[in-house]
Amino acid sequence: MKQVSSTMDPRRRVGEGDGHADGHGAGDETTPVDPWTGISEDVIRRFFDVLCIERGMPKGMLSAYRADLYAFDRWLIEAKRKTLISATKQDVSDYLTSSTASMKAFYGFLVNSGCRDDDPTKAAPKPRKRRRRN
Repeated sequence: MKQVSSTMDPRRRVGEGDGHADGHGAGDETTPVDPWTGISEDVIRRFFDVLCIERGMPKGMLSAYRADLYAFDRWLIEAKRKTLISATKQDVSDYLTSSTASMKAFYGFLVNSGCRDDDPTKAAPKPRKRRRRN
C-alpha cells in the first residue's frame, strides 16, 4: 500500500495546510481529499501495459476496458469524490446500479419513441428445462 505523506493525508480537508494564514482555502470547503487524486491515469496506463505486454489482449478489447475505467473514474470523482484506487465495494455496486439504470432508461426511451422495436436491456426468456420421464 502506498505511504501517505502529511500533505496527502486522507483526513486532510480542502483548505487545510494550503498556505493560507487562516487555515482555509479559497472555497473554505470541508470535503475529504482523496490521497490518490490525479494518478488514476497513470495507474490505468500501467494496467494497460500489463494487459498488452503480458496477456497480449487485442486492441479493441483494450479500448473498451479503457473507456470503462475512465468512465468509472469520472463517476467516482464527480459522485463520490474518490478515485479508482480508493473505491469501495459499495462504490462499485452503486456505479453498476447507476449504469444499468441509465441504460434501461435510455433503451426504454428509444422503444417508446419508435427508434427501436426491442429493448436489449430486457433479458431474453430462458428456455425451460424438459423434465425427464421415468
